Amino acid sequence: MIGLIQKLLRLKQQKVRPVNLELQDIQGLIISSYGHLSHTTISLFEIKEPTKVQGWLEHCIEQGRMTSALRDQPKVAITSAMNIAFTAAGMRALGASETLMESFSHEFQQGMQHVERSRRIGDYQTINDPQHWDDYWHRPIHLMLILQGNPEELESTKNLIIQEGEASGLSFINHEQGYIPESHQEHFGFTDSISQPTIEGSPQAYKNKRFDSQITKAGEFILGYINEDGNYPQTPCSYLGRQDQPV
Repeated sequence: MIGLIQKLLRLKQQKVRPVNLELQDIQGLIISSYGHLSHTTISLFEIKEPTKVQGWLEHCIEQGRMTSALRDQPKVAITSAMNIAFTAAGMRALGASETLMESFSHEFQQGMQHVERSRRIGDYQTINDPQHWDDYWHRPIHLMLILQGNPEELESTKNLIIQEGEASGLSFINHEQGYIPESHQEHFGFTDSISQPTIEGSPQAYKNKRFDSQITKAGEFILGYINEDGNYPQTPCSYLGRQDQPV
């Protein structure tokens, strides 16, 4: 206990070096929850034709569809957002080498359905065990597309993306929908977003002018930055052409 207290005191006494996040290369949903956008839809896909999918992803980036954390007009609220996430299986389907995949964290490589993950979070052999999940969760889920916006436009945007995706080597699996209730309370009674973290180096951290104790280290969310333990998380920087220790 004494050693822990001494460590905390040393961390507090250390001079904090500003963190400069590469916002142009970070998806917006990492930095902001877009609480002013009331509805969301999450679509799940399997990659069938990797080359065609790569072309589609490049097209989305070139067209500026991906919502970046870097805002051209930071004072103007966005009206929609699009972000994409990959599973480890999805990265392999796109052609990522095993050398690259092994450089990611053990948890990411395993995925949520692995028995070790179920044991660790207490889902093993309970009603929440992956074996009780809906059937579509047992398909090869490679890519998750997250759309946020107003309900009037969201449905048509989702349908367009699904059509484009299926014409570009993706196989649509299913989608989940969500919305922010007027009460701003989760279905289990808690007020939504009350614990939304402020990430060090983000625009919100500078805007809100919070104390250091109220800001979460960027490495807890973004690879390549220092985490709350004062370390760099397991990061495949060298394979992805990134700096080992960005500042």
